[in-house]
Amino acid sequence: MNMISIFSQNLKKQMHEKQLTVKSLAEQSGVSESTIYSILKEKSKTLRIKTVYLLCVALKTKMSIMLP
Repeated sequence: MNMISIFSQNLKKQMHEKQLTVKSLAEQSGVSESTIYSILKEKSKTLRIKTVYLLCVALKTKMSIMLP
């Protein structure tokens, strides 16, 4: 499993646990909905550290949990 797959799975889990939609996560994080969808569908070829950071802040979780 690659880093994008791991992050995608953990993102789905965190969003489910916190009952967040893509739209609400985008609003809270400042990351576009299309970027979040791309990560969730594992269509992204790379992950920017800034994107990971912004999503983790919005989810109130540590990067080490999202990318073990």
